Amino acid sequence: MKQSPDQAVEQTVVAYRHFWTALLQSAEPIWSQLDLTISQLKGLILLEVRKELSVGEIAEALGTGRPTASILVEQLVQLRLATRTEDPTDRRRSLVCLTEEGKELAASLHCHDEEFMRGMFERLHADELGALTEGLTALTAAMLASSA
Repeated sequence: MKQSPDQAVEQTVVAYRHFWTALLQSAEPIWSQLDLTISQLKGLILLEVRKELSVGEIAEALGTGRPTASILVEQLVQLRLATRTEDPTDRRRSLVCLTEEGKELAASLHCHDEEFMRGMFERLHADELGALTEGLTALTAAMLASSA
């Protein structure tokens, strides 16, 4: 019996949920060793993704006030994970970006995922791997199109 599009989407959502749970379980030993608060981790990942933000943009992205974002930035600066510089076009604004140490820490969080996934990909048959690659490529294109 052929699945309806809604059933196929629901089955894919369930498979994705199972995949994400398994991935989190594999990464838990690394994440639990971090000596960062959740807010600091959010700031680290936000800066990794966006590269450079003002304190106000960090506040907006994290749904906090500017004073809270300013405290977070100061914590990341003290941990040597971020730098804060004056905006050359508006001296009232501070621009924040990751230091090399911050970039390395953020990359190390992904490194385990990539190593783990490489091992999982090696367990797949060539046709399964091809289908997965095709699906991930299509999903990435859909995600990029929806954010444009």
